[in-house]
Amino acid sequence: MHAVSSLVCIHAGKILLVQSNKSDHWILPGGKCEEGEEPMEALIREVQEKLSGARLVSPEYYTMVDGVSPRQRKSTRVYVYISELSPADMFPSAEIVQILWATYDETNQLKLSDLSMEILNRLRSDGYL
Repeated sequence: MHAVSSLVCIHAGKILLVQSNKSDHWILPGGKCEEGEEPMEALIREVQEKLSGARLVSPEYYTMVDGVSPRQRKSTRVYVYISELSPADMFPSAEIVQILWATYDETNQLKLSDLSMEILNRLRSDGYL
């Protein structure tokens, strides 16, 4: 099982989603943990790489979800953190081609990975969305 860190960033009732040039799924920002890298370290690195050097503001651990990655179809453990981002006017970089802020209801119209949908459903039931 490989480890991935994902970011939940909610602003004005909308959650930040990204789309990679490697998949047509919308996902939460983040990426895989390198060998010997803690999940929080991976999240900081991935956010800086993929969201134009944006940085996390007061990140907090939220939950862990096990499932199958949409692209590689590998068993995956996702460490999920909630944080704001600075700067707010970020843009995609690395393999990210699109950024989207969507309400929970709007995500029903998107092609989301199963892992992302499970996380969104938890956020909804916990009152975040």
